Amino acid sequence: MGLSQKLNRSEKHYAVGLSKSCKQYVLQIVTGLTIRYYKITKEEYMLFKTDKAALDKIAVNCHRAARMSPRFMCSSKKEENTVAQMEVLRKLMEE
Repeated sequence: MGLSQKLNRSEKHYAVGLSKSCKQYVLQIVTGLTIRYYKITKEEYMLFKTDKAALDKIAVNCHRAARMSPRFMCSSKKEENTVAQMEVLRKLMEE
């Protein structure tokens, strides 16, 4: 997946970036072999440069909630997705 303006926080197992096809800032969390994608705002994306601790908290909350998070977009694990989320995953994978 090629998020635009991607910023990696590898020690915390996440990255943030812009999905041009979804027109959405995205938090990408790696958990083992699964990658989950969550919606974030531009302001939250900017926290990477201004307040990483605040962005870390968002990532932890999303990780804990997993698919139950209202921010959840899709997962690389197909069985975790609805039909609509599979379409989002397809768009993300084409970038």
